Amino acid sequence: MSEIIFGKILRADLSKGTFSQEIVDKRDVRDVMGGRGLGSLLLYRELASGIDPLGPDNKLIFSTGPLTGTTAPGNGKIIVNTKSPLTGIYLFSVSGGDFGSRLRASGYDAVIIEGKAKSPVYLYVKDGVATLRDASKVWGRGTQLTQELIKEDLHDDGASISCIGPAGERLVPYAASINERRALGRGGIGAVMGSKNLKAIVVNGSQKPFVAYPDEFSRAVKQSFLQIQDSPLTKSGKGLFSRLGSPAMLDLMNEAGVYPIKNYQEVRSSEARRLSAEELRKHYLIKDVACSTPCPVRCSKYYGVKDGPRAGAFSEGPEYETLYSFGGMIGNYDLASIIELDALCDDLGLDTISAGVSIAFAMECFERGIITKQDTGGLDLRFGNVDCVFSLLRDIAFNRGFGAVVGQGSRHMAEQFGQGSEAFAMHCKGMELGGYDPRGAKGMVLVFAVGPRGGCHHGGGFPIIAEVMGNKYDRFSEEEEKSALVANTRNRRVSFCDAFPMCSFTAAGVGDSCASELISTATGIEITAKNIYEMGERISNIERMFNCREGIRRENDTLPQRFLKETLSCDDITDTKVENIDKMLDDYYALLGWDLNTGVPTPEKLKEMNLDWMTGDIWLDYSAGKRRNGCSSCQPLDMVTEIE
Repeated sequence: MSEIIFGKILRADLSKGTFSQEIVDKRDVRDVMGGRGLGSLLLYRELASGIDPLGPDNKLIFSTGPLTGTTAPGNGKIIVNTKSPLTGIYLFSVSGGDFGSRLRASGYDAVIIEGKAKSPVYLYVKDGVATLRDASKVWGRGTQLTQELIKEDLHDDGASISCIGPAGERLVPYAASINERRALGRGGIGAVMGSKNLKAIVVNGSQKPFVAYPDEFSRAVKQSFLQIQDSPLTKSGKGLFSRLGSPAMLDLMNEAGVYPIKNYQEVRSSEARRLSAEELRKHYLIKDVACSTPCPVRCSKYYGVKDGPRAGAFSEGPEYETLYSFGGMIGNYDLASIIELDALCDDLGLDTISAGVSIAFAMECFERGIITKQDTGGLDLRFGNVDCVFSLLRDIAFNRGFGAVVGQGSRHMAEQFGQGSEAFAMHCKGMELGGYDPRGAKGMVLVFAVGPRGGCHHGGGFPIIAEVMGNKYDRFSEEEEKSALVANTRNRRVSFCDAFPMCSFTAAGVGDSCASELISTATGIEITAKNIYEMGERISNIERMFNCREGIRRENDTLPQRFLKETLSCDDITDTKVENIDKMLDDYYALLGWDLNTGVPTPEKLKEMNLDWMTGDIWLDYSAGKRRNGCSSCQPLDMVTEIE
């Protein structure tokens, strides 16, 4: 096979207005594939430790994988890697939609963006040609109008656009980038784009992705569709995710007593049933949609409000996490308002999780008297007062008034407010938590405390389904078995879902053997089911080493004091808290091959993962200015830079 199956990169230097083309070494593809794996590897090699996430030295790496744009189900994901302005550590962010497939169709598998443009621009890549264009006409616009205006400007209705709104332009640390109505939501991708004067990335083209063995790949694709139809989670129209999408989690989590209410002060409420997926579907569903094709699951939904004070509100969502962050977390049980809040965040370019959790923290501080109306600019920030949330979100996005304070996130607010508020600032390493209380599902202790991007609910594993829905695990247990559960869910998620990649909902219906057959026949690289987990572990060690190089150690792998000191009690749950996080960390580090005292991967583990070239960065007096640049080959491209 002479053609390049995967690994063609466009590098865009915004400071110079130049482009170059690179090819990823096949050994790197074998080790980490694409997506999150390739992005984490490139980020580690190219960023010096200690750089400013909002400075020109930071980079944005948009990457696809070998399955992207093929006929494999749920293949449309795009993954972006950078250093987070919210946490100051490693960040990956994931979005569905058409952007990933359109990027591959443009002739590239990944784009590395570096430097800073002198004035607002957007990057347009089509059929191998890249241009920078003036974005002054869309600077200041919301994400939906921005996408419309750019398509009009380019006369390219088929293009896919990832763009920022006012929040990204004003460098809000949890600003998102939006493609269609999908979000690269967590950790501040939008702020990094804004810091580079980059309003949008636009991709389109007619290139079709190569697969190494087309006939064998087609058979593997057929088998994956059959397995999806056999799964009670993913079966078309009838599976839990297919019919209800991620909101199906709400009733499950509420009944289990892990659905956070009023900033994790409570974990179950009869009122939360008003937010259930069935209620959402019954009253607000417009239609089931697939965020990209082909996908038989169609877990995404269009919801609209037809009457009442929120009439006209429309969103592709809300997903479970938004039903948490703008629902129980702020004491709000009105679905129509959550649909409108979801749409507002998308247009402003805000992460709904960090926004809602930060507001919930401010609400608890307000009710405790730590802050007053004098601090909030007159806002009555009581739990349940959803009307004030709309104006507060706009102030967050435009970085004004009390919104400028809330826009810094819960960690920074706690540092500013003091008075013991640090104990109930619900973040890990600066990232606000996803919607699962770890006191009622102890595997999530390790997910939140040790996850690579901070308080993410899935980046470091997703054991909650097995803990809550199955009978195999005692969800309140803090024993060794939780380490293996978390590590296995982590490793599969990292490789299969984020490096191949395949949507995690679709992947839930596809077995490991079929997954290995898909990626092997797509790339021509033999990947076994065992290799899937090994690859996930390798990528996770790269992510951990990035964070350790930034100073993360065992003492940073912790939880908000609320989980460690305050007990849960509701109906069948009696006085439970996280009893011994230290033992859980010991068990987990031992399993992973990380040093028990520091949490740094040991030299032996790095050698096992073919990452021994990293050993000197931590263990042998790493020099902060050291960096590695580029891929295996780099060629200048004859491309055009347009600033019109």
